[in-house]
Amino acid sequence: RPSIVCTHNTVIVRKFRMLKKMSRIGFGLLPFPAGFLKTNIQPVMGEDVAEVISKLCVTADDNRIFILSGPEVFSIHSLLKGMDGRIKFIPVPQGMFNFLFGFVTALRPKLINREEFTLLQTDNVGNNTETERILGRTMQSTKNFWEEELK
Repeated sequence: RPSIVCTHNTVIVRKFRMLKKMSRIGFGLLPFPAGFLKTNIQPVMGEDVAEVISKLCVTADDNRIFILSGPEVFSIHSLLKGMDGRIKFIPVPQGMFNFLFGFVTALRPKLINREEFTLLQTDNVGNNTETERILGRTMQSTKNFWEEELK
């Protein structure tokens, strides 16, 4: 069960870039659901996911669920701020955004879908002790990935 998988030009990176463009149109202001800004994610590098899966194909003999998450926890707010420190977020009360969700998706269907809407309302973090044991090393940091992809 991977967290957000970091691969070049992945969906979340493209959506973050779209938000950056939207903030430019709004002169640096970006309305954003308040609840989403607080959501924590623990992204994992794609190479780590592939290596864990490869090793499990050879050694797994049961139906356990493995948590695949990187070593750092980020809030959505911190990732978006890192993309462009000049963006000023206008927190939209979550209840209001929930009500307006249908209109938002009608106007900008590529911005967010129902599954993403649900996922962004809960933290996506986990304990990666078992996967690090399988790898025989710590999970790779995703900090450089975000710096490169979101500049």
